[in-house]
Amino acid sequence: MLSTASVNAIELRQSWDALEDGVAVTAPILPAGTNALVLPPDQEQDAAIAQPLPEAPVAEVPPAQAPNASTPAAQAEVLAAPADQASLLREALTRLMQAPEPGQRSPLALTQTVRDALQTFYAARDFTPAFATETGFGETARRVIARFAEARRDGLDPGDYTRAGLLVTGSTADAIAQRELAFAEVLLAYARHASGGRVDPSRVDARHVTVRPPFLAPSAVLQDMASTTDADGLLSSFHPQHAGFQALRNHLAAALDAQTTRPPALSQRFPQGPALRSGMADPRVAILRQRLSVAARDGGDVMDAALVAAVRAFQSSRGLDVTGIVGPQTVRALNADISPPVDRRIADLTANMERWRWLPRELGNHHVWVNIPEYLVRVRSSGATTYEGRVVVGKLDTPTPVFSDEMEYLVVNPSWTVPPTLVRTQMMPLLQSDPAALARRGIEVVRNRNGGVSFRQPPGERNALGRVKFMFPNSHAVYLHDTPARAYFGHTRRAYSAGCVRVEHPGRFADAAFSNEENINGRRIEGLYGPSERTLRLRNRFPVHLVYFTNFVQADGTLGSAEDIYGFHSRLKELLDLT
Repeated sequence: MLSTASVNAIELRQSWDALEDGVAVTAPILPAGTNALVLPPDQEQDAAIAQPLPEAPVAEVPPAQAPNASTPAAQAEVLAAPADQASLLREALTRLMQAPEPGQRSPLALTQTVRDALQTFYAARDFTPAFATETGFGETARRVIARFAEARRDGLDPGDYTRAGLLVTGSTADAIAQRELAFAEVLLAYARHASGGRVDPSRVDARHVTVRPPFLAPSAVLQDMASTTDADGLLSSFHPQHAGFQALRNHLAAALDAQTTRPPALSQRFPQGPALRSGMADPRVAILRQRLSVAARDGGDVMDAALVAAVRAFQSSRGLDVTGIVGPQTVRALNADISPPVDRRIADLTANMERWRWLPRELGNHHVWVNIPEYLVRVRSSGATTYEGRVVVGKLDTPTPVFSDEMEYLVVNPSWTVPPTLVRTQMMPLLQSDPAALARRGIEVVRNRNGGVSFRQPPGERNALGRVKFMFPNSHAVYLHDTPARAYFGHTRRAYSAGCVRVEHPGRFADAAFSNEENINGRRIEGLYGPSERTLRLRNRFPVHLVYFTNFVQADGTLGSAEDIYGFHSRLKELLDLT
């Protein structure tokens, strides 16, 4: 007699043959209208992914096409020719996973990478189910599906992990196969979103956001989930493990809980109006009672002594003048408890968590971190911040790009060759209106061999790069550097550069950034100041991350926020449908 596992394998093979013959079609891995599984540009994509197929109706396999493998006759037939049956299944599965011929439609709108992973995974199992059973799903799959329902707490959308195939009932070969493949699809979708995000970063700004999300390998996801004894722990490992991401996730969970438990009085702004004083009657008094949890006595709309005392306590807790009068300052403080509204806070946290997914899985034990909206640079080593300083970043029309690279060397006494864009937009018009203007700035006009001209500023105190530049060569030609324009560091909003990052205290920054170098520090750099360029190459390279977070958790655990300087945040919320 065949074992249950053997029967499942037989039924799964027959069901895939039936799926290939058009009896039933598994839902595509991508919900209609999304690009959840679009791979980075360097990976091959299937043409069908651009037009995901609609969910197929659940269909039972007619007995003539998929005989019940549990009957003695069917078992005997399979036992008589197991090799032929396995061969037919492999051929059917291969055809199912292949990209469609021109003019044809594939029953599964999957990328080639995912097709290959499924093919390899199930071939290694001799095409037996890993997650579906005759009665539904195994324990691992049930735990995973429960986590999908709570995906909002991970900063994801539960709607991305629903498929008709997950709800198919019955023990027929077709039902088991539909459940199995639907689960594999949503598992891979979740793993992709958790590890690398739902949005291609280039859609935010193709020129200035050039990060490469670290997507997990589909084959590893399937293998790990099939062998794990801790499904929830494995799902958690798909997400970024960085402390900053985990801290935002905790704040998101709190915001989601607040959204469901917040009293009605805390879900609306306290109305403006005349100052509320002791003994006054006003419809807003009832709202104030709810907000401050003061029960009404004889007159619910009257500012009685108990309510005045509660107002005084509230004012004291907020650092306001303790008057017991609800004036404009107190109204603003009352509304600060719900500003931003909970739903907007959820959207902001979710979008910032998405940006964390774009970062490398390992930031580097020692690295430089520039958060553009904060106008701050930090050096982090072994989990601790060893330096924090103010920076000036790119203007609105010349944004500082978002990417990661490696610090390789620094140049003391740099010369500055004016970029072509600045020559065209600033230098040429300035030269035409005032021929002596460039000379006053110490900028030389240099004729090239091809007859053109370039503009160069030699080393010196007036050089736009200051006395030192810190180099992490990249396609954007940006770097960190000193500057003679010191006044900008006193501004709250510091977006004034042509894209590079200006450092307020380059010597202090160098002491922290090059702490692993034997002979590179602020004192040595200052000792090299002079008329000639000097290049110092690093023995120990380290990562530099130029990031864009408008929400972040501060050292004291509170949630910080920063201005969306370039509109990258609002654009991402649009792409995530969070607006």
